[in-house]
Amino acid sequence: MLDDAVQIQARADVVRKFVKQCTVDNGFKQVLQASGRHLLSRAIEEHRMDNGKEGVRGEMVQALIDGGIELRPRTGVPAETPLMLAVMWENPDIVRRILDTEAGLASVNDVDEEGNTALIYAVERAVCYKSGELVYVIDLLRNAGADVNHMNEKTEETALEILVKKEGDRVAVQQLLDARTTVTERALLHAKRVRECLERETSRRELENRAGKRRRMEADPSIDDFHLAIVDEERLRERFENSKAVEELLNRVKSA
Repeated sequence: MLDDAVQIQARADVVRKFVKQCTVDNGFKQVLQASGRHLLSRAIEEHRMDNGKEGVRGEMVQALIDGGIELRPRTGVPAETPLMLAVMWENPDIVRRILDTEAGLASVNDVDEEGNTALIYAVERAVCYKSGELVYVIDLLRNAGADVNHMNEKTEETALEILVKKEGDRVAVQQLLDARTTVTERALLHAKRVRECLERETSRRELENRAGKRRRMEADPSIDDFHLAIVDEERLRERFENSKAVEELLNRVKSA
């Protein structure tokens, strides 16, 4: 029943009632295993998919946490913790709620079957986070004691190396550097490759846009449908400027 309550978008107070009753009846663990998946993990995933209902889902997750639900179980493949799932589904509010608990703090450096921590999950999803949210999540994890120099076992990459490769925001990169992340040669190589690639693409796009605009204006001077191309060019230039700033940051720290 508790699993159904989570899945059908029940109110947080309904979930709290179920949790309390299960605890009183000493049957909480049996209910917890009823669906074959951890209820908190289910609630986190449902929270991410319910656009416009984040507050409701956040309270539901809080109800499960307050009920004493285990925060360090492993579910699925690879074996993610609830904290990893919250990070993977880009839920800063749920990340905060989990890290506000003792068990959540203890799970900050847990690893899945490939050796990924919650911090590595965060930087892997860098491009999916809304503006400012990744910085907030990294800050939460860092303050909780996340190991910024941990390497995953599959690619032997650190969070910084992955973030740079994923065109991470310069502010997020600076956060990791402030946490005394080691600037490796691979991180520098990633930064150089990203910057060079974006530099070439920026130059190519600028030439194509200028040529395209000339052709359009020559054909019909009244045509003004070039705005989208200009916007794309501006976004590409923003990415290029960010890549230059990241490379400069890394080189400055490495040479210090």
